Amino acid sequence: MNKNFKAAFLFSAVILFSGCSPAQNNEETNSMLDLKNTKDWCVGRYTFKLPKNAVLTGGTDFYNSFQITSYINANTAKLNYEYKSAFERYSGNLGVRKVIFELPTKVSGTKTIKIFSGKFGSHPRGPMDLFGFVLDRGTLFKIEISYVKENKDLVTAEFNSLIDSISARSNNTIPKDKGICITNGFILDDGREFRKSTNTLPFDLSGYPSVKMSLEAEALLNPQADLITTIKSNLKERGIYSLTTSSFKTIRKGNKNQTGGDQLTGQEWLSQAPMQGQNGAIATWEHAGTVQNALDPAIQLDVDSGFDGNNIKTSSLHEKETIQLYEFILNSIKKF
Repeated sequence: MNKNFKAAFLFSAVILFSGCSPAQNNEETNSMLDLKNTKDWCVGRYTFKLPKNAVLTGGTDFYNSFQITSYINANTAKLNYEYKSAFERYSGNLGVRKVIFELPTKVSGTKTIKIFSGKFGSHPRGPMDLFGFVLDRGTLFKIEISYVKENKDLVTAEFNSLIDSISARSNNTIPKDKGICITNGFILDDGREFRKSTNTLPFDLSGYPSVKMSLEAEALLNPQADLITTIKSNLKERGIYSLTTSSFKTIRKGNKNQTGGDQLTGQEWLSQAPMQGQNGAIATWEHAGTVQNALDPAIQLDVDSGFDGNNIKTSSLHEKETIQLYEFILNSIKKF
C-alpha cells in the first residue's frame, strides 16, 4: 500500500512552515459540505461513495504485473496514434531496438485490438516488451508488460486472458459481476486464482481547493507492516519523526473498524494540518486485507484538507468537517 502519503505531506509541511506559526485560534469557515448527495465509485474489488462534487484527477492500475492506462472519448484515430507512438520506439534501423512481432488488427465484439512486441538491446536473454491496445465503446486501454524469454508462454496466456476480460465502464457504474474496477474500465475476474493488483483513484473536491482524497486497493502477494508502524518508519527514515510529532497535533490514531459497509477492521492516523489561515486535517485509514487472497484485498483511504499548493493559505474545511467527510467515505466502503 502507498503509506508514504502522510509522511510526504508532513515532510513538505514541516519545510513550508519552518519560518511561521500555524493558526491557533482561527475561526471556522462557513462551508456547504453536502454528504447527502453522493455518487458511487469503485476501485479494485471495493465500492465507495463520495460527494457529487468529487472530481477524479487521474488513476493508476496494475493487474497481474500488467500496467494499464486508459483514455476516454477515444476513437480509431486515437487507437492508431497511441499504437504508432509505441511501435515507433522499436522500429527503424537502429540495431539496439527491434520489433519482435506485430499481429493484424482484430475486431472482437465491441473491441478493436492491436498487439505487438518489441525489444531494446541485443542481449539474447534481455527483456522483451509486450503491448496491447484495446478500443472498447469509446475507451482505449493500453496494456504493457516487460518479460523474459523463459516466461513467454505464461505471459502470453495471461495477456490474452486480460484482453478478453477487460471492458469499458463508466466510473460511476458498479459492476454486477466479480472482478476488478480499473480507471474507466473493468476486468472480469472471479478471484479464485490469486493475481496481484494495485488500483488507485485520486480526487479533488470541487469548490474546496485544499481538499484531496484518494483510495487505493491492493491484492497483496507478501505481508506488510501495519499502517502506523509504516508511517512511523517512514518519518524516522527521513529524520523528522520527533519534529513531526511535536509540530503536528495527533487527533487520534490506532485501531479503527468500520461501523458501516462490510464492518472491515483497520487502523487510522488523524492529524491536524497547519496552514496560515484555518488549519486543515489529514486522515489515513487502512484495512490490511489477507495476503494472497484476491477476494480480500487491502484498501487505504486518504483525506487531506490541508493541501497548500497553488498558493492556498487556508483550509476549505475545518477539522470537524474533514473528519465527517473521512468517516462518511470510510463507512461507505464495501466489496461488490
